[in-house]
Amino acid sequence: MDWRYTPYLWPVIIAGVISGSIAIVAWKRRPAPGATAFALLMLSVTEWSLLYAFEIVSRTLTTKIFWADLEWIAIAIIPTLWLVFALQYTGRGQWLSPRTAVLLAIEPVLTLLFVWASEFIGLMRAAVSLDTSGPFATVLAARGPWFWLNVVYSYSLLGAGTFMLIQVNARYPRLYRGQAAALVLGALAPWLGNAITVFGLSPVPGLDLTPFAFSLAGIALAWSLFHYRLLDLIPAARDTVFESMGDGVMVLDAQNRIVDLNPAAQAVVQRQAPQAIGAVASRVLPALNASLEDPPAAEKTREITIGDGQTQRSVELHLSTLHDRDGRLTGRVVVLHDVTTRNQAEQLIHEREKRFRALSQRFSEVQETERKLIAADLHDSVVQWLSGTLFRVEAVRRLLDNGDHSGVKAELTEIESAIQYGIRELRTTIVRLYPADVKMFGLVTALSQYTEQWSARSTVEATFEVTGRETRLPLAVETGLYRICQEALNNVAKHAQATAVRVTLDFDSGHVTLIVQDNGIGIPTKNIARSGNVFWYTGGGDIKESHIGLLDMSERAQLLNGYLELKSTPGAGTIVSARLPVDEGIEENDYD
Repeated sequence: MDWRYTPYLWPVIIAGVISGSIAIVAWKRRPAPGATAFALLMLSVTEWSLLYAFEIVSRTLTTKIFWADLEWIAIAIIPTLWLVFALQYTGRGQWLSPRTAVLLAIEPVLTLLFVWASEFIGLMRAAVSLDTSGPFATVLAARGPWFWLNVVYSYSLLGAGTFMLIQVNARYPRLYRGQAAALVLGALAPWLGNAITVFGLSPVPGLDLTPFAFSLAGIALAWSLFHYRLLDLIPAARDTVFESMGDGVMVLDAQNRIVDLNPAAQAVVQRQAPQAIGAVASRVLPALNASLEDPPAAEKTREITIGDGQTQRSVELHLSTLHDRDGRLTGRVVVLHDVTTRNQAEQLIHEREKRFRALSQRFSEVQETERKLIAADLHDSVVQWLSGTLFRVEAVRRLLDNGDHSGVKAELTEIESAIQYGIRELRTTIVRLYPADVKMFGLVTALSQYTEQWSARSTVEATFEVTGRETRLPLAVETGLYRICQEALNNVAKHAQATAVRVTLDFDSGHVTLIVQDNGIGIPTKNIARSGNVFWYTGGGDIKESHIGLLDMSERAQLLNGYLELKSTPGAGTIVSARLPVDEGIEENDYD
């Protein structure tokens, strides 16, 4: 073999073994961003180191040039692989479009062509000779113009990639800084060694320090790979998670200064990152002050309020402490979870439950009051009628016993009239308990008949009209409107002192509106109590039985997902409007 041993062989071989081992481990982690480029980079370093080992032990010029030309396969592509790895590792992989890949491949391909054609072109080297004056034989050559262009191009790519890693070192938490620092050291060592060799500053004439520098780079990269979990923890993944989190996250140092915060936290504190980073957290978010002043604890959670008026937000604050290996406090992590919507929903549910309980209680009161009113009406009408009829029957019996047949006919006529009156009152009560006419004939017919009968009983002129396209409605809606009309007319008869009433039933798209308008004395505003769209008449004091009707109408409309409107002007009458939705349609068994 035409080889000559030199002790400089071993550092080069060691560098190749280390870089080759790192390439194997990195290849196994290739699903991670940048792992494939990093593995190929280290494989190229391995190729350069091992081929250079063959070069330095070779004795003849031809053999050395052969190995040197093969080395250029790695030398030409290493700067490009370094840039690709830096782009992917720092989350800029989208820059690597197919067009960019083609552009990055042009210079390495031309460099290899010029290297292998140096004997004919001379753009890379010329006047090649063998120097045997040093500890081992080296190749001496005049460097061509493309060689220096390649140096500038390669250093530019190495510098761009290294600059990206320095940015990571300054921006990300300590674990990522350790990764980036090891990578930067791994890049600077061969870069410096290559520069010393290129510019003739090597302490050993003819010795290329670049592979030796790769030994140091390999150690630094191995440290990063195993200690800092390089390619397991990628800053780009940190960006994806941290920046896109829905919850706000702030990282504080031991002095409670903000060192990092994501966009969600910036929205909470209403400051951009450049304005917030470096500031004391309690000044950026005063509501944090109480939590930060508490004795340090592993974790604590509390709810704080941020902002005023309509911009006020409720935020659940979760504070965690960070410690070093010796247990010393090194910082805190603050997670801000906006619970405004949740609190509003809980408050709405609470209010609806409270409202439902109140409506249920009022409905029970209305039912009880209605029973009392019906009982009073039965007592005042039907019971008194039956009592009067019973007296007349007794009178007829006495007349018959006395043989006074002339007065019997007159008494029987009175009894007949009383029975007819009782039938009417019972029918009225029955209708009040259950409006069968609504189910049988429909709301329009039932209201028309009821308005006419009410007018005849109350001696108040009443008119009924329908607007819009008349249609049958769900039975619950028709029954509810009928009840509301009954109650409204009942109030007119008892309190309004009106001479005329107009009842209107308006059908429009998806809704039906019942309007009862009188020309009576009206209701003083001070005597009307209201909660949302629920009204009741207080009469200046507690609710009275005679004034329960307004509350009953309001609650009926509410239970049917509608609402009641009340407009009244003292001396100018009252307008009661009930508007209900009818989008749900008629059930098939509504009118069975």
